[in-house]
Amino acid sequence: MSDDNDLLHIYSRLSSVELRKQREFAEGNSVAVSIIDQLLEEREEKLAELKEKDEVHNVEVNSNHGDVSKQIDNTKRIAKVVMGVVIVVFIINFIAKYEQDAISTSSSNLETTKIYPSHKSTVKHPMSNVTYDELNNEVGCLSKYSEEKKENTFRSRYYKYWVTWTGEIAALPSDRVSLDIDGGLQDVTVTFSDPKAGYDLVKGEEASVTFLLTSLGGCFLPFGGEQAYLSTIEPTTNDVSSLPIETMMVSSKVPSPIKQNYPESGVLFDEIDHEVGCRSQYSEEEKKDVFSRQYKDRWMTWSGKVAALSQDVAGIDIDGRLSDLSVELTHEVGGNFMKGDDVIVRFLMKDLGGCFLLFKGTNATMRINPAM
Repeated sequence: MSDDNDLLHIYSRLSSVELRKQREFAEGNSVAVSIIDQLLEEREEKLAELKEKDEVHNVEVNSNHGDVSKQIDNTKRIAKVVMGVVIVVFIINFIAKYEQDAISTSSSNLETTKIYPSHKSTVKHPMSNVTYDELNNEVGCLSKYSEEKKENTFRSRYYKYWVTWTGEIAALPSDRVSLDIDGGLQDVTVTFSDPKAGYDLVKGEEASVTFLLTSLGGCFLPFGGEQAYLSTIEPTTNDVSSLPIETMMVSSKVPSPIKQNYPESGVLFDEIDHEVGCRSQYSEEEKKDVFSRQYKDRWMTWSGKVAALSQDVAGIDIDGRLSDLSVELTHEVGGNFMKGDDVIVRFLMKDLGGCFLLFKGTNATMRINPAM
């Protein structure tokens, strides 16, 4: 009987007005509505049962101050559970809508045009962040594969991919350049898309060149490429008509030219998230200050899963929960990937993230993570 009295006290303290107000607030969230409806139904059933036994009057008369305190505590716990469910559902819906809106907005606002320098090709090719050392170890002179497997691997993973390599100028006909990257012989020879691009270069100087990989290298032959351009050149005007595809994204508005000399940062997502993100102990002002000084406008390379995707925007899940990073891709290569793909993404960091906002980057390139 004592248990019945306790239950009656608990449910009688939850007025119908209070419960129905909570239900209105939670409208549209099926989990919260279900919990509130269950509370109302149980309260009404219990009250009806006790009324049939004619014990409602005795319960009200015999209530004491200690019982009232317990009732209030229990009522508060129930209310907190209900409100917690409502808040969690609201946050999840908010984040999901934010990610979708970000991708939709970026897709609609960016009218990306591909422009190649000094040639008429309109074929789109993917980017690769592979370095000379990595490629040489996998399919070049240092590879342990058979010659046939080297060729097949190169054709399937790297042929006609854009890469950027830096080395010392070893040979210099005006329409092409050979680079010594590892301090030995010529490691790559590329043909410029502009035959006069090498006119002012000097042997022995360092140069960074972006090009399409077209031929496999080895112990005696260099890797080969075409449609090359010097990626260290910075445009000085807003005339983008002659710029190579990799240095810009052309929108309906005149874009700010992309500079090539931004510094690299080796910071990982977990590190930046602890310092200035969701898990940081800094104030909001301190987070913004540290982010602006140490991380904004720096090239970063992170790995994760594709969580959201359009042709030129990708959401990347890094810690296995929701999207942690949203990036604008330098090419419309979203069609080459699928949600759930494990990727490596290189991007220019632009906006600070947090518990409900994503870190944001631009000029991003993606490739499948070979380690996964």
